[in-house]
Amino acid sequence: MKTLRNFVNYIFIVLCISCILQISAFALSENDISPEELIMQYAESVNNSNIDGYIDLFTADNQDEMRCYIDDWGENDFFQEDAIEIKNISQLSDDVGKISSAIFDDEVSEYSDIIVYYVEMNINAQKSTNRCVQNGAVYRNFVIVNEDGEWKILRISSPNLKTIIEANEGFNTVEEQVELERKAQIAESLVQEAVDNSLAYREGMPLPMSEPTSDPTSITVYFTKSANQRHYGSKRESIDWTDYLENVIPLEWTVERYRRYPAYLEAGTLASKMYAWYYIENPKWDFSPYYADVKDNSSDQNFLYSVYSDLDGTAQGYVDDVMSYVRNIAMCQENGDLFEVHYHMNQGTKNSGTLNESEAYSMAKNGKSTSQILSYFYSYSDYNPGRIVLFGYV
Repeated sequence: MKTLRNFVNYIFIVLCISCILQISAFALSENDISPEELIMQYAESVNNSNIDGYIDLFTADNQDEMRCYIDDWGENDFFQEDAIEIKNISQLSDDVGKISSAIFDDEVSEYSDIIVYYVEMNINAQKSTNRCVQNGAVYRNFVIVNEDGEWKILRISSPNLKTIIEANEGFNTVEEQVELERKAQIAESLVQEAVDNSLAYREGMPLPMSEPTSDPTSITVYFTKSANQRHYGSKRESIDWTDYLENVIPLEWTVERYRRYPAYLEAGTLASKMYAWYYIENPKWDFSPYYADVKDNSSDQNFLYSVYSDLDGTAQGYVDDVMSYVRNIAMCQENGDLFEVHYHMNQGTKNSGTLNESEAYSMAKNGKSTSQILSYFYSYSDYNPGRIVLFGYV
């Protein structure tokens, strides 16, 4: 009899646990928003000026920065768009999503799942004074991640359209082709005619030339550092190109190493230059409240307006020298296209597409040239299937 009673109790406990699990699963399914629904809710939140609902759609880091924006600047200018209409949504294949969104290793290691959706939408931003907001038909990549069991938006970026269209994963619309041609015209200012070269460079030898072209004139930076906000009196600013790089290099690279091993700092500065240049053409933070090419923190490249001026005369001379070296050089694919440039303090191997700063320093100490260091990491990577080429220009 006791055995039977124990068995009945056991069955009762199992049934209770089963009911609890079913209730929990139901509650989870009620709250589990699909990535497509997340994108639609993004547009609805903008259209309804629902700031709290909008913020909740993003990752925790974004939520913190968005709330800091409100604390510092209020809600009035939070939304840079007046209205958004979603026209087409398509999930990109893993490789195309990674390359067209320039997803890097730190993002992959931080989140268990990453999905990229390619979206066509119409933006009405008549009230906005932010020059970064493009009216009319636009194309964006929504990088969506699994954070604590929920789909969240990591970022909304201007995609590398050429990668998407060449992979036959575009929408084949007239507007899409117009946007592709618009971006191609911008890219032509970098390299008019690519020169087939083997990267068998030697220091002091002339680089392949292309003309006419010049460096960018400015870059739009979103400020997370309070010192930058106080200095510029805003959350974002279009900064002179040279000023930006001069105040990035000392934070991202060890300037003092230039004295004995200039190739280290030359390679690093060229990596920083091309990282920023890529995102001028493909803005990384193309959504409210950011609308910027890059941020001033480690999400992109650390920038502080006063770093260069705070250096001593010797260190400033090193920065001046390396800035002069990279001023008329662009690192591109063999066909002249820009590609996403990654670098890391101690991650990155041969052909990985990520320059390993520690290893680059060792290579410079062992006599490797600037171009050899760059080619070692960036040639034949996922982001650049061929060789890299250093283009000189006038």
